[in-house]
Amino acid sequence: MPSGWINKTGLNFQENIWFTGKSIYVDKDGIFFFAPKGETYDNFEELADKCLIQHMPFSSIINYDFKEYIEYEPVFYIKYHYTKYSKLYSNHLIVREKAGKNYFSHELDRKLQISKPKSIQHLYIKLKIWLNTFLKDTD
Repeated sequence: MPSGWINKTGLNFQENIWFTGKSIYVDKDGIFFFAPKGETYDNFEELADKCLIQHMPFSSIINYDFKEYIEYEPVFYIKYHYTKYSKLYSNHLIVREKAGKNYFSHELDRKLQISKPKSIQHLYIKLKIWLNTFLKDTD
């Protein structure tokens, strides 16, 4: 049930994560992953009943067609295969509230997304964050 809109830099797509029974789990450093709703993970906070907004810059669109209708929607021709999220969408993600809920907004960076908690990837990102803060403190 995705929806979207256009702004001055590209297209924004809203995905209702809550509709699929998943939640976003985020730690204090911004590292996040998607998992089934209602689970508990050490050092991760669950963002349940939220929507995810992804941004596709105009540079990823090579052509469009408003005359040929597929279910009365425009057709966009894109540079990359639709499964290449790292190339197709920008790294900036926004988590928003479900319609009718209290206001919520949280920004995420796709570079900090992991596939599951307590993985090698998670430890690697934690180490990079620690090194960046350590090096800034020594300057």
